[in-house]
Amino acid sequence: MPSGDETNSGSKAVVQGIGLIVLAIFFLSSLDAMVKWLTSGFALAQIIFFRNLFGLLPVFVIIHMQGGVSAIRTRRPAFHVFRVFLILTIAFSFFWALSRMELADATAIFFTVPLFITVMSVVVLRETVGIRRWIAVFAGLGGVLLIIRPGSGVFDIGAVAVLVASLGYATLMITNRAIRNKETPATLTFFTTLGCLIVTGCLLPWVWVTPSTFEWLLLAAIGVFGGTGQILLVFAFQRAPAGVIAPFEYTTLIWATLYGYLIWGDLPDMMTVTGAAIIAAGGVYILHREKAGADTLR
Repeated sequence: MPSGDETNSGSKAVVQGIGLIVLAIFFLSSLDAMVKWLTSGFALAQIIFFRNLFGLLPVFVIIHMQGGVSAIRTRRPAFHVFRVFLILTIAFSFFWALSRMELADATAIFFTVPLFITVMSVVVLRETVGIRRWIAVFAGLGGVLLIIRPGSGVFDIGAVAVLVASLGYATLMITNRAIRNKETPATLTFFTTLGCLIVTGCLLPWVWVTPSTFEWLLLAAIGVFGGTGQILLVFAFQRAPAGVIAPFEYTTLIWATLYGYLIWGDLPDMMTVTGAAIIAAGGVYILHREKAGADTLR
């Protein structure tokens, strides 16, 4: 039976984990808002290049904390190439959608990730999923339909791009699950950041636009904010169980709505709010069942 000191220590770690993930989501949500602003004047390749260039700064912090160069040794170069392809697909799809959609709408649709992970865990990992999680999946897809409303004039190709990004991110999570304990966070982050930097750097001569002083600051900020957010996520999941803190990722919806209103004057309508709530509820339920060890649901 755990002592009082152990219980207090565990509770403190959970509180710290929650605080870290909420802060991480603030940084990553701020990144999305800045990217949406920048898409009006810059090609996506240039934005993603600087996202990764300045994102290397916090990555170097992780490498230093985990032992230096030895922390990024790998025997799986093909795996990292595949991750670079996935992350570029996610970034180009989601950032392009941001240029066409309201921030809150794109964010809400992106939260179909847990639903896609559930489907892929069955198809790819051959895991068993019970009826309750399937109900959560279909409810979440119903929430997406409420947001995009096919045939109503609200539907936009941007919504399809967000779903592509969501599917890509789910695939990334599935690959991470398949290779867990075989690669360090430093290795995963360094090689994908470097790979994305090289690919988008090759495109720069054809898309370059010289930024103003303010735009330089934004381009630097998206890299620092993105890298810092990633580091905070790593630390958050080290401090507390994933099933406890992962639902706090949905605070992104709050920040997306706030930034959308303050910068662009956008407010989601009731159908969007309802759809987002359904998607979030389905995702939180799936996370709850995973925390309970419910890969075989009762």
